[in-house]
Formats: sequence, C-alpha cells, structure tokens
Amino acid sequence: DQMRCEFGENSVVIARVLNDTAIECTSPPSYTETISAVPLKLVLDWQVHDGISEYQHEKASSDMLDAGLYFEYYEHALALSVYPQTGPSCGGTVLQIQGKFNHYPLVYCQVG
Repeated sequence: DQMRCEFGENSVVIARVLNDTAIECTSPPSYTETISAVPLKLVLDWQVHDGISEYQHEKASSDMLDAGLYFEYYEHALALSVYPQTGPSCGGTVLQIQGKFNHYPLVYCQVG
C-alpha cells in the first residue's frame, strides 16, 4: 500500500513522504481549460491488482483524509506581444509585454 493525493474526483498521484509530518504530491494536469478549484485529499489505502494500481472507492472513509483543502488550477501565462522587438546589445531597453498574466503574482523576463 502507498499514500496518494487525490485531486478532484478522478486524478490520483503518488505521494512522496518527506518526513513524519510532510508529504509531497505533484499536481496532475487539469482536465478543463478553465480556472477551477478541486478538493485535495490524502488517500491512505491503495491496492495493486495484476501490476495495475487501482484506488478502491468502496472502502471505508477512514482510508481517505479529507481536511477540506482545495487546489486551484489556473490558466498558463501567455505572452501575446513584445514592444520594442529590438534593442542595442549593451542592454537597457525597457520592454512592454502584453498577454495574460493575471494569476501570476511574480513575473520575470529572461532575454537571450
């Protein structure tokens, strides 16, 4: 049996145990293109049949830890235009980049 994290109803990933009080889970891709918050639960019981992992939903609720947590998916950042598109090799050109960045509190530019 292994610990897993369940993102929403159908996406389950392996949990990496960091220590006695912390685990790490990598979020799977969202199945929708829109911004959405999904319930995040810790699955405590996972069974393997014929080499294929399969979560047993019919098991008792004690097999899943539901702390009322949510994980929010948001749209990818998207750069639509850059002005100006050229500048001197010594640097110092201020760029204006337009696009969709509304869900990113910190955005950095890397040129080159």
